[in-house]
Amino acid sequence: VYLITTGGATLSSFSVLANSPTPIGVTTDGTSVWVTDTSGIQVDEYTPAGAYVGSFDVSANTTFPEGIAFNPNTGNLYVVDGAGGNVVIEYNTNGTLVTTYPINGSSPDGIAYDPIRNSYWIYDSGTDTVTHYDTSFTFLEAFPGTVNAGFSNGEGLAVIGDVCYVMATSSVSVVMFDLTGAVP
Repeated sequence: VYLITTGGATLSSFSVLANSPTPIGVTTDGTSVWVTDTSGIQVDEYTPAGAYVGSFDVSANTTFPEGIAFNPNTGNLYVVDGAGGNVVIEYNTNGTLVTTYPINGSSPDGIAYDPIRNSYWIYDSGTDTVTHYDTSFTFLEAFPGTVNAGFSNGEGLAVIGDVCYVMATSSVSVVMFDLTGAVP
């Protein structure tokens, strides 16, 4: 896990492979770093310095926990089912299931909480679509993703201000989408 400035400078890093052999999603609540592990079918918790704290099992709700986001307003974690379940699963930070939300698509990969719009953005690699949802996961809008932009294999995403960043893994690029004018 790398902590990188928006300018691209690496501030720090730590390895999660000892406890999360197949890490895919990452988020923070400002106190802990949360990582989805697809081989363990779990969510792992680390300190910002990289010390392993513990994990909770998510196999009752997904076989492939992929993207993860933290919402500071609810204090909960949101995990997308990357196995094609088209669902977002809400957990509190001790791993207790809160609820599940059906979503559009065929293979959600990444999820990001957008504090400006108090909403979520999800990248779906099966449809190459970036989709916008409100806090109850009601569809708001969507636009074509990385493949349409000339890159391949979108994966995770992040939102900072009016920019949505999607990782195009095969192109080894981060694709930026302007969210100015997105549904508030």
